[in-house]
Amino acid sequence: MSAGSSTIALGNLDRTLNDATPTVSLLNDFEQFATLRLASADVALLLRAGTMRLSTTLGKLTFVDDTAAKTADPSFKQLLTIEGDELADFSYETFNPEDEATFPGYNSSIKLRTGSLVFTLMEGPLKQIMVFLADLSRLKAVYDRASEAAMQRASEVTRMHYDVLIKTPIVVLPQDGLNVKERLVLRLGQVNAKNSFSRGENSPDSIVASLSGVNVTTEGPYGVLQILDKVDLSINVEDYAASAGAPKAQKVSLRQGSFTVSGDRSYSPSLRYTDSPTRFVWL
Repeated sequence: MSAGSSTIALGNLDRTLNDATPTVSLLNDFEQFATLRLASADVALLLRAGTMRLSTTLGKLTFVDDTAAKTADPSFKQLLTIEGDELADFSYETFNPEDEATFPGYNSSIKLRTGSLVFTLMEGPLKQIMVFLADLSRLKAVYDRASEAAMQRASEVTRMHYDVLIKTPIVVLPQDGLNVKERLVLRLGQVNAKNSFSRGENSPDSIVASLSGVNVTTEGPYGVLQILDKVDLSINVEDYAASAGAPKAQKVSLRQGSFTVSGDRSYSPSLRYTDSPTRFVWL
C-alpha cells in the first residue's frame, strides 16, 4: 500500500485519521441548548514490533449556549473557548526493554500540551448541562468497564515518563450575566510537571512541578480591578535509591514566589509577600 495514507510492512502498522469540524449538539427533551465544535482532530497511530506510538492533535474548540436567553455581554454565550489555535497536543509511546538501542530507561512516555481554556459559568446553561449529564448516568457501566481496563493496563507499566504543560485555565463568573456586565475572572495558573529517572548510582529519580501566574480580577464597564496577582509555586522531589553506604532518601524542595492581594475601591488594603525557598529532607 502507498506510504501516503497507510503502510503495512515487516510487522509495522501506520494509520492516520483526520476529521474536519466535528460538531456535537446537546439536547434536553429534544430541545437543543448548546453546541460543541472542534475545528479539527488529527490522530496518528504507529505500531512497530513491541512498541506503539499514538499522537493526537485537537484544534480550536468552542462550546456555545444556544438557548434564547439574552445576555448582558455577547461573550457570556461562549461557555467554553480556547485562547490560541490548538486545544491539545497529546502523544503516548511505549518502548521495548529488549531493544537496547532505543530503550530510554522507562517503559512508556506521555507528553501533553494544552491551550488555555476559558470557561464562562452562567446559571441557566449550567443547569441544562447538569440535567444532560444526569441523563448520561445510564452509561456508568460502560465507564466502569473502561476504568477497569485502564487500571489493569496501568498496573502493567513499571516506569512511565511524563511531560505535561497546561496553559492557565480561565474561569469567568458573571455577577448577573443577563443584565450586568461585571464579572469575576479567575486565572488558575499554568501547570508544568515533568519527571526523569536515574541514569547512575548517585543520580536520583526526580519530579519537577510548578504552578505559575495565578491571577484574580474583577472586570466590567468601569475597568479592571486586580484582586490577586503573581502567585507562583514550584516543587522539586528527588528520590535516591538505597546504596551500600546510605539508606533510601527523598529530598523535597518547595519554592513560593511573591504575590499581591488587593481589596476593592472602598478601602484597598494591600498585602505583599515574598518567601525564600523552603527545603525538607526525609531519610
